[in-house]
Amino acid sequence: MPSRNYWFCLLCLLFIYTPVKAQFYVNMECGLKWDLVETFASEGDFNFSNRPDFMGGARVGFEINPYLALELGVYVHQLNNNYIYRLDGVSWLAEEQWLPAQFLQFPLRLKTTIFTIQKKMSIHPYLGLALLVHRHERGQYEWRFQQQVIEDPTNRSSFKYEYNASFKSRYLLLGEAGLMAQYKITQHFSITLSLGFTLGSTSIHNSLLYWERKTPALDDEGILNAEYKGDQISLMLGVQCLFKK
Repeated sequence: MPSRNYWFCLLCLLFIYTPVKAQFYVNMECGLKWDLVETFASEGDFNFSNRPDFMGGARVGFEINPYLALELGVYVHQLNNNYIYRLDGVSWLAEEQWLPAQFLQFPLRLKTTIFTIQKKMSIHPYLGLALLVHRHERGQYEWRFQQQVIEDPTNRSSFKYEYNASFKSRYLLLGEAGLMAQYKITQHFSITLSLGFTLGSTSIHNSLLYWERKTPALDDEGILNAEYKGDQISLMLGVQCLFKK
């Protein structure tokens, strides 16, 4: 708590002692994000199906000087939850669309300017931290029970499973970096295109699967612990409005 108060006071002092001509801007943007995931399963194969998801939000920027700006934003997105399990030639979840995990992401960034072209086009790299918060009160957000259809003329074979997806924590602090291109349409309005990278965004998520298999020659059951960790890449288009203090 003391460290949080320290940073809050520092931001207040920065705001108070900045010259009156300092500039503020608001950026609204949306686009796509991809989860880059490493998977691990205690038994069988656990594969991630990489598909883009929607991501959108807004950020407020405060120009400390012409080459440095401080940004604070909020974004909403979801965890791509398409996975495929394979065990001894039997696969499941291949076509399932699980209930998505909804997230709020609060980035705090330092953005700089590396060069401009005719005062219209500019390139801005940034570094920062992001607080990832999932929007579910409980850690567990879904239970599913399904029965896998197995071709068997005698109807004596079955494959059933119960799937649980959960969160390791409700909050996760991440590092992020990115690059943004800005094109000025007028003195106050610009179009932006940003490419962002967030480190460790999918590490907040975990899963557990219980399976039961019965055939004429086999009757077994087990628990498959599936873990995954990874990062996210986002590509977003936005509109930025500039105004003065």
